[in-house]
Formats: sequence, structure tokens, C-alpha cells
Amino acid sequence: MDGYGWDGFVSFGELPNVVNPASGTLANANNKIAGAGYPHFISRDWGEPYRARRISKLLASRDKFSLSAFGSFQKDHVSEMALELLPVVLQLVDWAKFSGELKSVLQNWDGTMSKDSPAPLLFMTWMRQLMTGLLKDEMEDDFNGYANYRPRVTKELFEQDSDLCDVRNTATVETCREIATRALRRSLEMIEEETGSDNPNDWKWGDFHSAMFRHPVFGGIPGLGNLANLSIPSNGGDFTVNRGSTQFHSLGIDFSHIHGSGFRGLYDLKAPGESKFIIATGQSGNFLSKHYRTFLSRWRDGDYIRIGASSGPPSGTITLSPHE
Repeated sequence: MDGYGWDGFVSFGELPNVVNPASGTLANANNKIAGAGYPHFISRDWGEPYRARRISKLLASRDKFSLSAFGSFQKDHVSEMALELLPVVLQLVDWAKFSGELKSVLQNWDGTMSKDSPAPLLFMTWMRQLMTGLLKDEMEDDFNGYANYRPRVTKELFEQDSDLCDVRNTATVETCREIATRALRRSLEMIEEETGSDNPNDWKWGDFHSAMFRHPVFGGIPGLGNLANLSIPSNGGDFTVNRGSTQFHSLGIDFSHIHGSGFRGLYDLKAPGESKFIIATGQSGNFLSKHYRTFLSRWRDGDYIRIGASSGPPSGTITLSPHE
């Protein structure tokens, strides 16, 4: 449309930049790269700041770093988002309506999105229900287009004891305390229904958060899809350095891991041959090959390989010949 197209370029000298920062480090995780005073529009679609915040904490945790230290950073799955939002909503809950064990799961959680932990499952299910309880009645048909993990919006509304906590189609006036309690109760019911247990020791984030690798050709074909599609329970979430993004659903507790780092690399600039790498699934794209899923567990667990580190001959070769 006229008036909304490109009308030029920002000069190189005016682009966002940093030179020799005092911290001695540079990091970005899709977060906003320019301050409020920056005069040029870049985007409104920035990632939330939590992953970048976590990376900065990790980089500030020591003076010297080894290659293995950076490897531990890449697989870090502590959620700064959870650590920020959880104290706000925990204090609003009417805990008389819940068991002390359930309260302990959330109060004692350190924000680690571990596949073997019940806390991430409970928290992320609760987060969905908090957003739904706050805004669905207000936005009606527009909610599905807006609904997403919006922790800063959620936090601000609850801190302000916002009028949005009131459900419009009821005769009573609901408080944020009631909405937080109701959302937790609904989350608990959903998890118990899906797991068949009311014991948090039986719940695992990884049972509902698996990295999914669907074959683009054979993935939907009965029989072949079972061979070609891969999945594995995984750590992390939408706001962890080791990212395991999920889709937002108001109903159900499907937290399939659909987006993350398909490749990880650790580069030793002093000794390039010591650099390490990993890709998701395996070296071969042929689902009948024994190398199709070789790296699946190692990728999930944050392990690496060094190129040229093999101690034996190749197990097979592929020859590409020109068509005659």
C-alpha cells in the first residue's frame, strides 16, 4: 500500500551496534537489540527477554570458559520466565483448596524444565489456563488469534489486580485471586485426567513434551510413518536457552516440542580441529539407514561429536554419479 513501503535504508553507522562491551561478551536470543530511544523502526516482533537474560547470567558466572562450559550453556533449561511469573501467581492462590504436596511442587521448583519433573507440566498447563481465564471472555472470537504464551502481560495484569479478572458473563465479580485459583484447579483436573493419577510423582514434563521430527514425504503414510517419524521426550520450553517451543492450546495438555536447535556447534578458534557439533536425528536422511536416528538421544541430552574423531573406517559409502 502507498505510504507503507520501503523508502530507503538506515545508514550503516546508525544501525544498532555495540563495540567492546565492558562485560567482554556478546549474546542474542531473538530479543530486542535496540533501546527505547533508538530512532528507527526495526520490528515489533521481538522474542521475550528471558532467554537472553539467562545467557547473560551464565556468561557472568565465571571469568574463563572451556568448550565444555559453553556446551553446558547450550543445554541449559532453566526458565527465567517461570522464576519471574511464579511468585506473582503463587501468592494469589487459595491454597486451602489444594494439597500441601501440590503447593510444594511449585514452591520448591527452581525453574528447571526437566523432562522427568512434574513442575514444568503443572506450571505450563496453569499458565495456559491463566491466560485463557484472563482474556478469553474479553476478546471472545479474537482470543484464538491473540492467545499465546504472554508472561509479561499475565504478570502485569495480576500484579495490578486488573478488572480483566472479572468474567463478564457472570453475575458475580471475580477477583484475580479467584481466577488464579480456578485456573490451577482446572489445570490439575486436566493433568489428572490425562495421567490417570492425582499424585505429582507420577507426572513428567517429558510425557507431554517430546521433540517431534516428522518425515516430509512419508510421515503421513500408514506404516511408513511409524518408521520415518521420530520423537523423543525432551527438556526445555519456550523460554529456555535450550529451546523446546510448543503451540498454545486452551484445551488439552499437548506440549509437543515443535521448534528448537536442529544444530549445535562449539567452535574452538585456537584449535579448530577440537570444535564439536551435533545435529538432530542422524547423519542420513534415509529412514531405512542405521544412521537415520544415530544422534537423536545425543542431541536431546546435549552431547556432541568431533568431526574426524572416528577411530575406524567408514561403515558405508554413498557414490553420486552423473546421469548418462
